[in-house]
Amino acid sequence: MKIPMIENKKAKSLEIEKDLFFLQSIQKINRAIQNAKDLDQMMRDVLDLVLEILKCDRAWLAHPCDPHAKFWTIPMERTVTEWPGFGLKTDQKVPMNPGVGEIFKQLLDSEEPVVYGKEDWETAIPESMKEYNAKSQIAVSIYPKTGDPWAFGIHQCAHERKWTEKEIEIFKEIGYLITGSLNNLLLLKKLIESESELKSKVDELEKVNKLMIGRELRMVELKKELDEKLGKNGDANNKSKKKRVDK
Repeated sequence: MKIPMIENKKAKSLEIEKDLFFLQSIQKINRAIQNAKDLDQMMRDVLDLVLEILKCDRAWLAHPCDPHAKFWTIPMERTVTEWPGFGLKTDQKVPMNPGVGEIFKQLLDSEEPVVYGKEDWETAIPESMKEYNAKSQIAVSIYPKTGDPWAFGIHQCAHERKWTEKEIEIFKEIGYLITGSLNNLLLLKKLIESESELKSKVDELEKVNKLMIGRELRMVELKKELDEKLGKNGDANNKSKKKRVDK
């Protein structure tokens, strides 16, 4: 009778440890998000933590997660040294192909993270992406309120990996946190860009206004010069008439 009780206590203890790890992981992500000063820092710091928490080889964000888009980008990726990633610049556009489009479609069609094992990677993943040597992948679509959906994913490259339910749960929760942060930072970025655009237009209007004022002042000066010339001519004509009268 003691053995089942001991095993039951061990199981409860293990479950408590898993829950504690979940909470600690989410706290780390939340802290990174709160301390981020801009969008790039948030994505970089959060993905670095994803590598640490889930012990994966590569973490990335793709945009837009739209199979009908002409291009897609990797705004941010973080990797371990042994497994470099896509190596794309932040604004580098990659032409959409049917394979990537199909993956994006699968993510959009699923409310849960989509898990790819080694066999899935060999059969479902397009040839153009197999060079990245991922043996396992989890990915999910995320929906900020501003703009198109994004894709959030991680790769295990060194070995095939069967993700646990708790790992998938942590990954999913991180996706929610990234979505919330994107909502705020994308809106902030849009406001800054709008403010910059507005300031540019105001500066342009001020230049036009100064130019118009300059022209008006010049017209006043020209009118004054013309009046003076007309006045002098008028005086000269009057003197000429007076001379003729005197004669």
